[in-house]
Amino acid sequence: MGVSPATSKPEARKRNRAKGAYLALLALSALYFGRPEDVIPGLGMIPLAKIAGGLALIGLLLSLMSGKVKQKFAPETKYVIALFVWYCITIPFAAWHAGAFTVVTTRLSKAVLVAVLVALVVKEFWQLKRLVWVQAAAVAGMTVMSLALHHTQGGRLVGALGGVFENPNDLAINIALNWPICVGFFFMARGLKKVLWAVAVLAMLIGVELTYSRSGFLAISLASVLVIWDCWAAALWWPCRGIMWRGCPVS
Repeated sequence: MGVSPATSKPEARKRNRAKGAYLALLALSALYFGRPEDVIPGLGMIPLAKIAGGLALIGLLLSLMSGKVKQKFAPETKYVIALFVWYCITIPFAAWHAGAFTVVTTRLSKAVLVAVLVALVVKEFWQLKRLVWVQAAAVAGMTVMSLALHHTQGGRLVGALGGVFENPNDLAINIALNWPICVGFFFMARGLKKVLWAVAVLAMLIGVELTYSRSGFLAISLASVLVIWDCWAAALWWPCRGIMWRGCPVS
């Protein structure tokens, strides 16, 4: 028996809203990490930061309207929301009220919206993989571009793009956070993509070194230890795949 139009149309609208929420989240990630306004001339006149925040808000509203949001927030999401509320409360007590208001409303608010949106919208592994790919590819490409242009400030490497990449320490931390993700994509890739990810992984290591950031060096050192440990564990238990139900220790 087929599905009646009366029941199929509302379900189709819900699916379209959920899809629209995910596309808004994907566009926000691309605008935030890709920063096309720093590459395309004249695009800086467009308030892309506000557009990105609007996309996040639209995505959140679409996800709520889809009717598929029934699960409770994870504790981590609640902590992020509580921390944002605390920042809002402290605005009147700041030494510079206007600056505190701007930081909370234009920067921190987007982080909270993204955290809530990811918790509500991302349901499948391929959605998470695509979202993380946009972030990792943008940071890797920006690092390669910065090295190629030798974009330095006081002898320290800074990002060829602005925003969260214009400070050497911020650049190093962003590279260190995304470097293990790029290593993961390197192992999953094939052919030319594998070569490109290998170049990105090497360039990111060089990039952190040229920032002369102590925090970035410590962060990527820890990330390297974890990557080596994970690779060693995967190689050690590789013969156990397929016989894990016959007593092979895999944990």
